Amino acid sequence: MVFRQRRSSDARVVNVYLTASGKRLSGLLKLELGQHFKDKISDKTEIADKLHGLIWDLEKINNIK
Repeated sequence: MVFRQRRSSDARVVNVYLTASGKRLSGLLKLELGQHFKDKISDKTEIADKLHGLIWDLEKINNIK
């Protein structure tokens, strides 16, 4: 899936690259994970409301000091 290659100018540096099969798998995983999270986060308005509420609560706690 990956291969390592030392830099010729500095042998301490090792670059890691995806092979062709690694690139294919990476593409499939991106699609699958994208769909997974899209299914989990279908109502963006609800999430935004919850985040705004959380931020408001944290600011309120911070001002108590």
